[in-house]
Amino acid sequence: MKRFQQLIAIVSMIIFSFSSYGLEKLRIMTEDYPPFNYLDKDKQLKGYAVELLTEVIKKIDAPQDIAAIKVAPWARGYSQAQKPGLKNMLFATTRTEEREILFKWVGPIAQTKIVVFASTDNPITINSAEDLKKYKFAAIRGDIGAILLGSNKVPTANIHQLNKFSLLTRMVEKKRVDMFAYEQSGAIDLMKKNNIDTSKFKIAYVLKKGELYYAFNLSVDEKTINAYQQGLEDVKKDSIFIKTITDKYLK
Repeated sequence: MKRFQQLIAIVSMIIFSFSSYGLEKLRIMTEDYPPFNYLDKDKQLKGYAVELLTEVIKKIDAPQDIAAIKVAPWARGYSQAQKPGLKNMLFATTRTEEREILFKWVGPIAQTKIVVFASTDNPITINSAEDLKKYKFAAIRGDIGAILLGSNKVPTANIHQLNKFSLLTRMVEKKRVDMFAYEQSGAIDLMKKNNIDTSKFKIAYVLKKGELYYAFNLSVDEKTINAYQQGLEDVKKDSIFIKTITDKYLK
């Protein structure tokens, strides 16, 4: 009986050791999107989604190196993540109906709120999505803010898509547009990072409340997707770790 129990223990250890064997190596991409993912002053990748992903990779023993994550403009990463046959992943990505069929999803990472900001001294009042059609906006090219403005029937000519966050606030300050669209907490963090006075801007309208996910290329196999999802769920069970990164980045 004792030998049988020892055999069972050995087999269990072997199964555990090879549970992550065969997971696909991915090219992981992100953007400068604090507090979820960003480069600090020493060019080190930080953020809530970064630390969460680091723990998931450790948990499932995935063949990944966090230091190899590529930081790129959102439009470039978003395009690359959709190219057929490429084994890659993009984060942190708001999951929407429009994007549902474009990726395989692992998450959620965190709650998110996509809003439009106006100058504090601008008397704009938006009571419904219908009112959005009257105004001009700035948004990051290919970002969820631009997508949501389009889905709310804002004319394409009224959505000025740019590649840098600082250009969004500048467009509003120079009155070239009425408002800019971005994720609420990310916008506030980026304003502070770029020494932009947050008191000069106000939230004029909430476009969407949603959730952030890790978005995987459709070519990534189901074993890898399932491993990351299970790993994320296991990491989330560690309430001390989740509280630590929440207090660090989201408070």
